[in-house]
Amino acid sequence: MVAFMKRFSAVYRMAKHFCEQEEFGSLQAMEAKFAQGPYPAIWGIESPALSFLTGQVVHIFDLIRFFGGNVVEVYASYRDVAPQKFAFLANVTLESGAAGLLNLNSLDMRAPWRDFEERVTLTGNEHLLVAEDILSLRYHAARGWLDIPGLGIGKAHCEWRPTGPSALKTEFLIGYQGEIEHFARRVRSGSNPGPDLWDGLEALKITEVVWESARNHAPVRIMPER
Repeated sequence: MVAFMKRFSAVYRMAKHFCEQEEFGSLQAMEAKFAQGPYPAIWGIESPALSFLTGQVVHIFDLIRFFGGNVVEVYASYRDVAPQKFAFLANVTLESGAAGLLNLNSLDMRAPWRDFEERVTLTGNEHLLVAEDILSLRYHAARGWLDIPGLGIGKAHCEWRPTGPSALKTEFLIGYQGEIEHFARRVRSGSNPGPDLWDGLEALKITEVVWESARNHAPVRIMPER
């Protein structure tokens, strides 16, 4: 099992549940933002920007696959601002045909929680999910439209936020608790725990392709291993 803990957070597990409902209409478009302050070179990787993709943003790449499946093409751009400060913007195409847009940067000194800002938006057929900072989830469903006089079209939505001391613990919010519980259940049942080494490989391949595309200013295709 590979430690992709974000997919086990309460927010992303709920978002996954909603995405899999027939009424959602399957995932059509996805946006993800991950921003934090300056990021250093790690693990012997010379470039801080590549280190950022490899050591930090790889978890976002796993979320893309968690929600939408394999990525087949990436077209990325890169802005180098200062040592340890940079930004990537990437358009991605999923195997299903869904489109994705990624904003990945180390320029945010005002990140609201645990030194990072994280937002994932999932769009189905007239349905919308917005997860922010692993702290809240808003679900805008197709039903329940409100016509508000003088204000055009409004929209009712449902929203979830954690409550209570135990719910606000970091291990619960970020997904570490869910990850350990999932691993324990799979060990007891004797089944493959997942996410496995293949999932780790596919996420790292997205890392390499984003880096290649940004450096060469050209789209890059990516072929799944299986």
